[in-house]
Amino acid sequence: MTINLYYNLYQTKAMLIVFDWDGTIAKKEVANEASIRRFRELGSDVSKEWLAEAQKTHAHYDMNKQLIEKKFGITDEREKTIKMTSLFHKYYAEVVSEWKEKIFYEGMLDTLKEIKKEHKLAIATTLIQPLIDDSLKILKCSNLFDCVVGNTHALDHSKTTLIRMVADKVGKPSYMIGDRYDDLVAGKENGAETILVLWGNNTEEAKDSADYVISSPKELLSILKIR
Repeated sequence: MTINLYYNLYQTKAMLIVFDWDGTIAKKEVANEASIRRFRELGSDVSKEWLAEAQKTHAHYDMNKQLIEKKFGITDEREKTIKMTSLFHKYYAEVVSEWKEKIFYEGMLDTLKEIKKEHKLAIATTLIQPLIDDSLKILKCSNLFDCVVGNTHALDHSKTTLIRMVADKVGKPSYMIGDRYDDLVAGKENGAETILVLWGNNTEEAKDSADYVISSPKELLSILKIR
């Protein structure tokens, strides 16, 4: 009876905390390195500086598709996207295998483990599902998350839809944690409070939209009232 009482209290207290992946849990440099390696396979060397500028308008996607059409003869837009994300998956996994736990922002892994003691953890990312699944397996972190939802190879889903998919599987999210404005909007649309991290790809617009803004992973423990 006592055991059941404590169990029920814990279940009532436990919240669902949803995290973005790239730029929030994993360093954005992992994705950048994977992108540069993908360009190299497609016959083009790009600099980190060029990539940073191109990412602001998604011009790097357009260039990838042009190179894919030239190299593989693929003309269908959806098929070009699938080829693009498949190549990215290949090189992202390669970088994760090389960097191991260095892909995490400092203090992030320990913070996730602390949160997991009291709450449920989930990932909602616009990166493709197999990429995240493989990364977690390489890092031996699959059991850290109660739910992981990623995109299709054709990038069919918005962040709002992905968080809704998490909610359908494990319940309503209490918090959405991300580094972009889109993360915050998607979190609010799914009824979650929002936390912006300052170590990823944040913008001034995002700062104004967040319920909380943090500069280190450990600050999450105070917001979530974890000892």
